[in-house]
Amino acid sequence: MFGKGLVILGLFLASFCFWIPAFAGENIRFACGRRGSTHYEVANTLGSTWKTQYGFTFINDTTTDGSYENCLKLLSREADLALAQSDVAIELLRNNNDAQGIRAITALYDQVFFLVYKKGTKFSSLKELVNGKRVGVSQKKSGTYFTTREIFKHFGISDTDYVPVYINDTKKMLGDEVDIICTVTGFNNKKLDRLLNHQKGELFSFDNPELLNHGSSIEGFCLNYPLASPYVIPKQVYSQMPENPVLTISVKNVLLARADLDIFRVYDLISCIYLHKENLIQLNPIFQGLPASSDNHLVGFQLHEGAKLFYTRDEPNFLERYAEIIGTLVSLLLVLFGLIPVGVNYLQSRKREKIITKYYKSVLNINAILDSKTDLKQIMVFQNDLDRFEKELFELVVQHKLITDTAFTTLITFLQNSMEKIQDAADRQNPKIKS
Repeated sequence: MFGKGLVILGLFLASFCFWIPAFAGENIRFACGRRGSTHYEVANTLGSTWKTQYGFTFINDTTTDGSYENCLKLLSREADLALAQSDVAIELLRNNNDAQGIRAITALYDQVFFLVYKKGTKFSSLKELVNGKRVGVSQKKSGTYFTTREIFKHFGISDTDYVPVYINDTKKMLGDEVDIICTVTGFNNKKLDRLLNHQKGELFSFDNPELLNHGSSIEGFCLNYPLASPYVIPKQVYSQMPENPVLTISVKNVLLARADLDIFRVYDLISCIYLHKENLIQLNPIFQGLPASSDNHLVGFQLHEGAKLFYTRDEPNFLERYAEIIGTLVSLLLVLFGLIPVGVNYLQSRKREKIITKYYKSVLNINAILDSKTDLKQIMVFQNDLDRFEKELFELVVQHKLITDTAFTTLITFLQNSMEKIQDAADRQNPKIKS
């Protein structure tokens, strides 16, 4: 019995070893935005790294127009993960009670505000540059639209001072339809080189970068808009452009998840990011902006429980990670071991029934023949058979193949009655024979 139990336990443990990796193969839906956007490129880099390390399969949702719609995908449970500007996500959390199901995992990189205008345009201030112009601001409710309006508002530019033009962020071009293009994106977005070098655009600088940390106007904006930080674009990042450093602002892009996404899966995702940071930078230089894990710029967000585990370095051990699965297996084993005695008893009962039925049929057959005319020789054979049956039955009891229950007692009584009947028949055939 004990040996059988060990075999069953071994089989369960073997199946458990195959069960655990199976979780890695599940699909994870990632709301990342349209092809060509920085969100899309970042999602591809992360997805390929996660798949290589853990076997996670990612399905990138490219139907959205940026941060706001990515967050909505989480709320509608059409996505498990999403990329979004921190300011857009925070605003959504503030104004939507349903958004409480969104959790932050990590800040990933800086999304920089770029304002590109036609080279040679004359102006003395941002307000004068924008006034009356057609300004490309991507789609309504996009991250670019949201942040641009906040900046314009701070610098005294109302919605009626310019003409917003809603265009696909990946197809922005200076031309007959647009005088100025605003975009909030990664510093290495390919469209920036196109705008500055092929379309002869200029980058707007809010102040001389030398004023940074000396009371620049952009620092004043950031004091009132704490999700933003001053950002300096070095000269000649895009071939020969810009000709001089540019002072602007950036906001963090954050990786978000549904609150009910598995804790340990999230732990694996974020630990992979930091463990393979250098490799991510090689694949996409934008990950140079990945903050130190101890300084993650996630003020205003509720952290996912898996992210909390990582930031506190409370790395789950094997038992903690798979406690639920192990508990299920233990419960199944307990049920199984509880069923083993029941099964054994059932099999023994069936075997006992077959033995008793066999002897009952034999004794009944003897009784049936005995009721007809039988000679003395046949009677003596029957008597020997009954004696042998009785001996065999008691030997089976001794060997634990039979339990002396009611069925056994009834059979023995029937057997003894039949033996008395045989003896009476023998006496009638030959009164001189004594039992």
